Amino acid sequence: MIRLALAQLLRHPLRYVGLLAAVVASVALTVAAAAVGLTVQSAVNSTFAAPYSHVEYVRTGQPPAELPPGAVFDRVTQVALLEKGNLYSSVTVTGVTEGPLQWREVTAGRLPHGEAEVATTGDTPPIGADVTLRFGGTDVHATVVGRVAPGAAELVSGGAGLIADNAALATWSPTDRPTGETRSTVPLEGGETVAEHVASLTDRYFSARSKYFLLLTAFTVVVAIVAALTIYSAMSVITGARVRELGLVRAIGASTPGVVASLGLEAFVLGVLGSVVGVPLGIVVARYAAQLAGTLGIRVPLTSVGLPTPWLVAIGIAGTLVTVVSALPAAASSTRRSALDSIAGVQSRGLTVACGVAAVGFVMAAAAVRGRGGVLYAVAHGGFITLAVAALAALIIPAVLRVRVPSARLGLALGYASRQWARSAAIIGIVTVAVALVAAVHTGSTLLRNHFTDVASRQGAVDVTVTSLSGLVDADLVAQLRAAPGVAAVDTPSHVKEGFAIDPHSPVLRTPIAEGKVSLARGASLETQLPTVRTNNAVTLVDESLVDKREGRATTIFVRMEGDAVQEPAVTNAVRDIAADSPTPVTMWDAFGWRNDTVAMVERILTISRLMSLVALAVAAVGIASTILLSWRERAKDRALINTLGLTPAGSAGVMALELLLLAVPAAVAGYAVGTWAGGFIAAVAIA
Repeated sequence: MIRLALAQLLRHPLRYVGLLAAVVASVALTVAAAAVGLTVQSAVNSTFAAPYSHVEYVRTGQPPAELPPGAVFDRVTQVALLEKGNLYSSVTVTGVTEGPLQWREVTAGRLPHGEAEVATTGDTPPIGADVTLRFGGTDVHATVVGRVAPGAAELVSGGAGLIADNAALATWSPTDRPTGETRSTVPLEGGETVAEHVASLTDRYFSARSKYFLLLTAFTVVVAIVAALTIYSAMSVITGARVRELGLVRAIGASTPGVVASLGLEAFVLGVLGSVVGVPLGIVVARYAAQLAGTLGIRVPLTSVGLPTPWLVAIGIAGTLVTVVSALPAAASSTRRSALDSIAGVQSRGLTVACGVAAVGFVMAAAAVRGRGGVLYAVAHGGFITLAVAALAALIIPAVLRVRVPSARLGLALGYASRQWARSAAIIGIVTVAVALVAAVHTGSTLLRNHFTDVASRQGAVDVTVTSLSGLVDADLVAQLRAAPGVAAVDTPSHVKEGFAIDPHSPVLRTPIAEGKVSLARGASLETQLPTVRTNNAVTLVDESLVDKREGRATTIFVRMEGDAVQEPAVTNAVRDIAADSPTPVTMWDAFGWRNDTVAMVERILTISRLMSLVALAVAAVGIASTILLSWRERAKDRALINTLGLTPAGSAGVMALELLLLAVPAAVAGYAVGTWAGGFIAAVAIA
């Protein structure tokens, strides 16, 4: 039987092209997804661990009362950096202490020394530039003398900061309660080990981006399912074409296990070949995907993309097993008939029963995971329902097509579609799952985009704030901003201890705030007796009817721009120019970059979804094309006979095309319906 299997593979290689392509695609995608995920995880771990290569303990916040030997404290503070005119922007300045625990790599220039030098972690300001920093009411002038490697937080966020000598920071901004990071080679009071600290940092990073890795996993599973259906489709046609051959082999003494083993060996060889090709192809795809990591919001350096050898071997083995397992039902069906029935071409009904059992099993699995919460369970629930619909469609559609019609060509197409159930079921399954995937991605993408665009629109009730660094805002500046092009409304709310006191329905607000409550800024906390509500605002706002505005000061100007809430930050250029001409120092902040980041995050998710969907569709297309090609070759004798009765070769092709339409159209309708539901269901869970 081994010789029979090898002879079939060598003599009829074109039979197995579709099957082999499905294995290669599924293995390559699995390798690529795993390689990207593992490489990102390794890169993030090394990035966050870089500052602690020579230390054992870390403490954040205020330093210990007594700094032990072998420890350094690097202060971190927010200051105002002069942009132009009298306009400043907020920037983080981190202290640096030269010595064995200094970890930042100097990429250009040198580290700063003394009170007149700073270094940058980004491309701007350039080396040699003179900068002005405002600490409280005092301006400090310094020269950029170098560029150093950014810290993990800067690298991940894409921002940049400044580096200064710790002694200079203490002189520029003296305080009894400095905050920053203490790194030590000996235990620290209130500290934690480096391993614990790095683990907490990476956990926060991955929890915020878990959606990306979840999508990779979910769509890899979907592609594996489509590939399994393609493998089953190809094997069902191959075994169908060899019914008489297998019957003769059994008639001359071959055992049923031997026949199944022979077909299984064919699948095994194809699985091994597909894995051998798919594994290196997956590494190539992963390395290409790593070049696009920045576009997808992954800013950590992905220098070496790959997988450990045990992972590659495991994926190759898994791909081979999926190939064999997917081929076994078709192989087993060819042996459930007697040798005489096999020679006569009698169809087995065992697979239809198995298909019905599978449909019930998928429904039960869907019921088991429903209501458990989480996107992963929602994807599983939608996937099981989709597979159940595909199995039911494979049972119902061929049964419905068993009708008599007066048209000979239509009757022939109906006969092929309804009587050759195994290949019809395979085509129906592939089309149903593939169309369901497209419909789910389209529906879910639309809902997610609409939701997060709405969320972005509501992020930051205020478009722009201009804050005085020297006290009250200038009245002339307020008047100029009101007259600025593109400005819809301006207000100067009083800043009280609870926040900015403002009319809940002020025209300067993008969205009204809650009446009779304090609307806390995102992540803010406040000790107050007043009722509070958490929001996504950048500043804390309070209903002005709850407080005495005379107790506060007008230190900040609120500005609302014309147009939508989600716009390019350049819409604020006119406001920025006016703020730069302010007679007093001011800082400016706008919400448009914040909102655009949210929209960009959604687009990244949708990009991943679309790419993975295209891969799944490509695998499905290969499977359908392979099934059609194999069926066309198998029916060569049928066509020759029918052609003698007057049907032309073009007519034969038309019969097969009609057969495909009879199977694919209702399967596509079923797939679209279940996919639309699944996409909406999964999106609703993700939004919730």
